[in-house]
Amino acid sequence: MIPVTIRPATEADRALLRPRWIRTLTARRAAPADMLSLGGGRSIAAGLWHAMAERLVDDLLPRSAVLVADLATVPGEPVGWIAWEPDELVAHMVSVLGVEVQGRPGLRRRGLGSMLLEAAVGLDVPRASFLTPAGAALLEAHRQRGRVAA
Repeated sequence: MIPVTIRPATEADRALLRPRWIRTLTARRAAPADMLSLGGGRSIAAGLWHAMAERLVDDLLPRSAVLVADLATVPGEPVGWIAWEPDELVAHMVSVLGVEVQGRPGLRRRGLGSMLLEAAVGLDVPRASFLTPAGAALLEAHRQRGRVAA
């Protein structure tokens, strides 16, 4: 288990998380004028996709409850976070840093996403607004264990 402290996000945390959330949604590397495939023969200009992602995050982040996880040895520097709407029980984003942190290997696939889900909503997430492949795998693993509504 990773030694972390899970706490409510401060305004400074939210300011730090905003560009990370946008980057997650716009992870495709493309110039603004490039076209991105949406599948099914559809495409969208990369600049428009990025503008839509910014607008989405700017709408969701202020109204979301947010918890962050700090390494016990590095307080105040979130290595994971969850944003959700308690009234709707919708998880918008669970994110865990996958890169090396202070000489330690990446933190993904070590239970931190599950810890954040449990702290936020008790692992009872009937809906998710955005799932990366890793998020879909996490949700499916919890469904198979009977910890999340099918």
